[in-house]
Amino acid sequence: MKLRPVETVIDGVTIAGACQGPKNVVESINSALSAAIKSYSFVSNETLLVEPLVAEIDSEACTWCGACEEMCEFDAITKETVNGKEVAKVNFSICKGCGQCLPICEPNAIQLKNFSDEEVEGMIDVLANEL
Repeated sequence: MKLRPVETVIDGVTIAGACQGPKNVVESINSALSAAIKSYSFVSNETLLVEPLVAEIDSEACTWCGACEEMCEFDAITKETVNGKEVAKVNFSICKGCGQCLPICEPNAIQLKNFSDEEVEGMIDVLANEL
């Protein structure tokens, strides 16, 4: 049996009943109760915790080609105009920090928080020196 059967890849969005697949009435009621309890656990807290590992866009380097928007499975990247220039914008509450948008960015305008190119290269250098 699948763990967390009512959760989706988007935090706070749950599914139940026939949305998951064919079910009888009893199974649908059980999954609906589970989804309701899971949803209540999100809205009952005063604050919503989000993943700190998210993508950041350097608006100076971004030239808006749209490749990052197409690559993002979570629709976390959109286009916005900053100082008359079209650039990418990350919705931090949706971004999962998967990093799929990083290698597709030609001008290297996207970095993950706390995992910039310099930081990762520094980690590799330390590891290589220890070996």
